[in-house]
Amino acid sequence: MPDRKVGERLRVLRMSEGLTQEAVAKLFNLSSGRIISAYETGTRLVPLDLVVKYSGEFDISTDWILTGRDSTSCKNTA
Repeated sequence: MPDRKVGERLRVLRMSEGLTQEAVAKLFNLSSGRIISAYETGTRLVPLDLVVKYSGEFDISTDWILTGRDSTSCKNTA
């Protein structure tokens, strides 16, 4: 089952920019806002390439999108 938290974070990013689901779908060359809705509600798994696109477009780390934590906040275990 897809992770709802990832979808929730995508929704936060979209809304922070005042964008509709349709606008985000168009931005990422997706067929409709219903796909974005499915990602945001967790009914559909978000493809990794789309996570990377969100990261670039919204200037946020993929770590935050996937885990809710930024990679800079993780301890270095090496």
